[in-house]
Amino acid sequence: MTLALLGALGVHPAEARGDAVALSVAPSGEPWRWDLTLTNEGASPVELLADRRLLWFDVPAPAPLAGRRARRPRRPLVCAHEARPSSQDGVARVVLAPGERFRERVDLRDLCRFRVPPAVLPASTVTVHYGFPALPRPGRPRPPSALRSVVLDPSGAQVFPELVTTATVPALPAEALGPTPHAVALRARGSSAARGEGLRLVVRLHNGTALPFQTFWRTTHFHLLVTAPDGRAIPCEVLYRQSPALRELLVRVGPGRTRSLVLTPWSYCPREAFDQAGVYLVTARFENRASGEELGLRGVFTGTLEAPSAALRVVRGDGRFRPALPRLDGGDVRTP
Repeated sequence: MTLALLGALGVHPAEARGDAVALSVAPSGEPWRWDLTLTNEGASPVELLADRRLLWFDVPAPAPLAGRRARRPRRPLVCAHEARPSSQDGVARVVLAPGERFRERVDLRDLCRFRVPPAVLPASTVTVHYGFPALPRPGRPRPPSALRSVVLDPSGAQVFPELVTTATVPALPAEALGPTPHAVALRARGSSAARGEGLRLVVRLHNGTALPFQTFWRTTHFHLLVTAPDGRAIPCEVLYRQSPALRELLVRVGPGRTRSLVLTPWSYCPREAFDQAGVYLVTARFENRASGEELGLRGVFTGTLEAPSAALRVVRGDGRFRPALPRLDGGDVRTP
């Protein structure tokens, strides 16, 4: 990664205070997740804001279609968290001794509001910012410059609103294009919401065989296993139970056709499961035990199907910010 530091009015903190703070963003080895690292390369301790929501980046503008000429240059796309703090108020802080570094895990799906722009391609270069944009949003009062600095100076004499670097996009996980041909498969797609109760998970049962089948396709036939942003595994089985074998509860799935259901994960899980803001991974498992033999039926699907993990995004949760897998070479992160 190419490292650079952008200070207010072009002043480098090494010139002003003897401090040098380096920003680095690198793939973590997990799909969609990068590591944000802040390193104190100076000779004295420095206090920084430590909040992954302050990370944002510019995505290259898409190229015009072949044979067409753009009337005016296209602006770069901005990928930023909608709950990004507008000032230092209530933001977690960390004090780094000389040589110390702070690292936090960042999920691109969370940073980009659950939709990573198509222009974010492997081997492409993006400009990564950590801190506050140069201009506030239209219609909002601008906080004093001293409250818009990520490198904290008690005197307010030096203001460093953002750190800047460039990053090369790694190979992103290949998304499956569809169910396995010639098989019965389960797929899932998540959503984004301000709080856990607003999340929705769409599950689809696909018949890839040449014959139709019936099954008891009910919301109560699902187990969910949720992995929280901090790595906790949360089993969710509050609603799970097998339905009685009633003919009116059967659904038919023709060859090459699908059946869909919308699940509310918050109803399946413990109440505190989605309190933390961030990206959750959920694995949906469908199970049907009733064969329909007591009804004189044949061709009823029984067994268990598990969908590949789907992402759910909570924007605010309970309103309390929690660092995602933070690592610090000594010391503690101070959270508001």
